[in-house]
Amino acid sequence: NYCYYQISIFFLQRDVWKSPTTDAGKQSKQGRLTLERREDGSFVTIENGQGDMSKDVLVTVFENGRLLVDYSLEEIRDRAELDIVKEHKRKTVSIEAAMKTKNGGSWSASIGGAAHLVNFYGTDAIAVLQLCRKYYAAEMAGFSIPAAEHSTITTWKKSGESAAYLNMLEQFPDGSVSVVSDSYDVFHAVSNIWGDELRQYVVDRANKGCVVIRPDSGDPSHVVVKEIMIDVIVVCFLFGAIIWYQHLLFRTTVTK
Repeated sequence: NYCYYQISIFFLQRDVWKSPTTDAGKQSKQGRLTLERREDGSFVTIENGQGDMSKDVLVTVFENGRLLVDYSLEEIRDRAELDIVKEHKRKTVSIEAAMKTKNGGSWSASIGGAAHLVNFYGTDAIAVLQLCRKYYAAEMAGFSIPAAEHSTITTWKKSGESAAYLNMLEQFPDGSVSVVSDSYDVFHAVSNIWGDELRQYVVDRANKGCVVIRPDSGDPSHVVVKEIMIDVIVVCFLFGAIIWYQHLLFRTTVTK
């Protein structure tokens, strides 16, 4: 058995010399993670002194060709999305990349995020802006909007979910604001909180910026389709179709 040639640990690449696994202890002292490839093709970590490695867990720490292919396919898909939505993007749709939520580290997020910004303006990763500024002299390559994350909603507890959403609207009274709404039940949030309790607040800020109601989890084939159906009903009957087209934005962002 021989060690894998190159691995990536938290965005830092280190060469692993091709050597028998019996030298694992020696390489470990050099600060390198040693991997052993089993006959079935799987990889396990080797810790000096361990006799039974059957329970060792190898997280995704090494980089292979599949990752590079995935990056290419992802950006091709993003370009296709642009072709689909560009006709209506000014009125209804904005595509934004939250690269750090689905990458192994800052470096990989920067590479993928920079590719995304070739076609779009939206990004939630500061590391992307730093890379574009350093290597492409782009003073400001992308832009974002104020956005809530799950912890900023759940700290209000379930009984304060509506108050947490209202707080976002009050803290950012002008411009677009994104509020994650699936901490408990996204369908309840869309139908009852946004579509009822906070309806007037959304209507009152219609000319100041759009409200992004964001579902961040679940099975896309179920969550996205069902929420869109609820969104259409809520918007058409509670807000009005004009607000739907010009001021209220329902966006889906599904983490891989």
